[in-house]
Amino acid sequence: MYKILTVSLLLLFLPRVNALDVEQNKIGWYLGSEFNSSQISIQARGINPGGKVDDNLNGLSLYSGVNILSWLGVEFGLSKGSGFKGSSEASIETAFVSSKFSYSFDERYSLYVKPGVVYAQLLDYELDDSVDPSWSDFSFIIMAGIEINILSDIYTRLEYKHTEISLEDDNFLLWRTEDSETIDMTYKNVGISLFYIF
Repeated sequence: MYKILTVSLLLLFLPRVNALDVEQNKIGWYLGSEFNSSQISIQARGINPGGKVDDNLNGLSLYSGVNILSWLGVEFGLSKGSGFKGSSEASIETAFVSSKFSYSFDERYSLYVKPGVVYAQLLDYELDDSVDPSWSDFSFIIMAGIEINILSDIYTRLEYKHTEISLEDDNFLLWRTEDSETIDMTYKNVGISLFYIF
């Protein structure tokens, strides 16, 4: 996570490139990819309750969206992270859709916030040896960050994401009779990305 913050600070001081050709609050479709680092807290409830587990993951994301107005847009994205210390095969996948509200300081810098809905799935995270479980559910997510124009149609973005979600066992119908297990998860994510506006 510290590496991402260091690179982002360096990007803030990049010289302007073709600044006169950059349109303030450019409207249009965009497509981007992101490298991110996540801090996750997990606690199980139900049949096999466990202690709180904290972990750090690295992941990649793809996202796309459209700026409908100079200050309003819609965005959706997919992400996958892995690297759990206690479960090397485990991973987490997310998909979100959100609105996007932006405020531009000038033709180069803008701040934004994105409230939305996220679907999260925790894969192969085992609480016992009976099955290879997966856990999933929907929740609200809040995202915020800064965008910096580095070329005429190419931007970089530093973004923070936060959600709290109770993940239900996807397999409980096959091996649970009642009180299926639930995983309470807090998900904090910092990412740096590049995107292109068409």
